[in-house]
Amino acid sequence: MIREKGYPPQLFLRFFRWYCHHRLQNYIEGDLLEVYEKRCKRLGKRRADLKFIVDVLLLFRPGIIKPAYRTDRPTEGYKNLNNYGMFKSYFKIGWRNLLKNKSHSLINIGGLTAGMTVALLIGLWIFDELTFNKFHTNYDTIGRVMRNITVNGETLTRPYLPNNLGDELKTKYSNSFKQVVMAYPVEEYFLTYEETKLPLRGEFMEENGAELFSLPMLKGTRSGLIDQHSIFLSESTAKIIFGDDEPLDRLLKINNSMDVKVTGVYKDLPRNTRFHDVKFFAPLELLASYEPWMKEPSFSNNFLDIYVQLEEHSGFEAVSNQIKDALLNNIRDDQKYAVLNPQLFLHPMAKWHLQSEWKNGVNAGGLIQIVWLFTIVGIFVLLLACINFMNLSTARSEKRAKEVGIRKSIGSRRVQLMYQFFSESFLVVFLAFICSLATVAVSVSWFNDLTGKQIEIPLTNVYFWLGSLAFIFVTGL
Repeated sequence: MIREKGYPPQLFLRFFRWYCHHRLQNYIEGDLLEVYEKRCKRLGKRRADLKFIVDVLLLFRPGIIKPAYRTDRPTEGYKNLNNYGMFKSYFKIGWRNLLKNKSHSLINIGGLTAGMTVALLIGLWIFDELTFNKFHTNYDTIGRVMRNITVNGETLTRPYLPNNLGDELKTKYSNSFKQVVMAYPVEEYFLTYEETKLPLRGEFMEENGAELFSLPMLKGTRSGLIDQHSIFLSESTAKIIFGDDEPLDRLLKINNSMDVKVTGVYKDLPRNTRFHDVKFFAPLELLASYEPWMKEPSFSNNFLDIYVQLEEHSGFEAVSNQIKDALLNNIRDDQKYAVLNPQLFLHPMAKWHLQSEWKNGVNAGGLIQIVWLFTIVGIFVLLLACINFMNLSTARSEKRAKEVGIRKSIGSRRVQLMYQFFSESFLVVFLAFICSLATVAVSVSWFNDLTGKQIEIPLTNVYFWLGSLAFIFVTGL
């Protein structure tokens, strides 16, 4: 048995154990695991997982599949034959029919391929939207502090908050928050190194921000922003500025005034994250040292983002109720701001992207409506392809009436005829799915350019293949 951290995909291992003959299982499984362990060391776990899945699927053949009946009783030895030969015959006949009627098969498979390709692309886009920000390890517990204010009887929702509020949350509500990070909103700055001067989007945040957002460090550590004159660069930015040279401890200038030293390089964040276009992170204290107004203690000067990570025992709704009046309690004596009646609440990271619109203090959705719209479009396109498939099959059914009659006259039962036609249907759908996968693989780069995404076909994702099998099954039916 190999180490647990290098264990192959459990779903496909259980699938292998389910179909493999009990007399062969121990021998084949041992070889599979041994080869998998070697691949993990040589190719990495991701590629080893993919090759393991391929091996398991290739082993699914009559010589290895367990028989349909028990073989441990001598009196039942004649039942050692299984039904796989029958289904093999069905698929062989279906394949011959496809080759015999090439034009019909081409139209049928081509129509299904087009529908499946559109449905797959839309499905990948929807998956990318639904997994937005899930790259961050603390995704489920990260939130953003927001405020509702009342102006002329209308409730407005605003994200920016005063600097003193961050300290208030850290001290008075420390039991609810594991981390509180204040950050200046992302803006474009000029980064200068010798003769190189680049306009880049960056964010100034407190030093524990790297830990909160689980930055994947390639060089340095997440604690590197403790030094006021430090900076984290993205991998691509470090490559542009320094080429193949070592970037750590190099001196840069931000906006030709702030001197900083590179203390860390992090891997470029995926497109489906809030900070994907941020090319550097620097300490908030550094920016405040060049902008004196930022240091002035205030509960009414709103200019900062405040991000929090909840303790494990806390919930967003409960903590929102706790901090609701944290800002109002500190400005009651200031009639100018108290009249706005600011009410604080937490907006979970899970809703930042798809549910970011507010109307009269209530979440009014956002991109989630587009996701639902495209879901309906994808289902509708696939349904049209299925209807076209059924119409063509119905139109051809008269030509096969004689075949059905002959089969029934020689003893075929109704259920056997159903199995045969279902087998042919699934064969067509399977071929169309393979063609659609190839079409998606070729067109996904163009699709990414069109949508501004970074979508890839998740070939090593077990859930993708489970979804694909369900996709084929439903379409075949």
